[in-house]
Amino acid sequence: MSRRKAAFAAGLLAICPGGNVWAQQSRAGPPGGDPNIEFLVATAREWGGKQGYVFTCDEWKEYLKRMYNLADRRHRGFIDAQDFEIIKRVSLVFAKATFDYFDAAGKGRVTQKEFVETPSQFFAVFDKKNTCRVTVDDIRQATAPPTPTPSPASRPGRGTGGAFLR
Repeated sequence: MSRRKAAFAAGLLAICPGGNVWAQQSRAGPPGGDPNIEFLVATAREWGGKQGYVFTCDEWKEYLKRMYNLADRRHRGFIDAQDFEIIKRVSLVFAKATFDYFDAAGKGRVTQKEFVETPSQFFAVFDKKNTCRVTVDDIRQATAPPTPTPSPASRPGRGTGGAFLR
């Protein structure tokens, strides 16, 4: 891994809740965080972010086309579950993926068009503005812990605390 990729990965893990701690644990997962979101962030640099750490749908689709072409080695115009295993072996992005996610129709095979047009979990989680463009700030906002809202009883001068007794 190049120094630039390593620095980016460390930066992404740093902005995610519990990221640094999780990176040092074996398989326990991020404390209080969603391991699936952590996985999306950790693997994003494999397919995108080449334009100043901005991830775009175009980069994602180009990556999917490359992965599909690797799997369709017999040039049949479709891949099946056995071909999909090739993608899982060569790409960490697909390590947790199942063929059924792409084969929504249940035909047992997927064309390149179907493969590329399958919705991306990365964009579903981080592209809240539906712009097909995700920045590090978008990732930071999506992974930030929710800000607790104080209850009326905990605010000074409100609630039941501090009432005068007669």
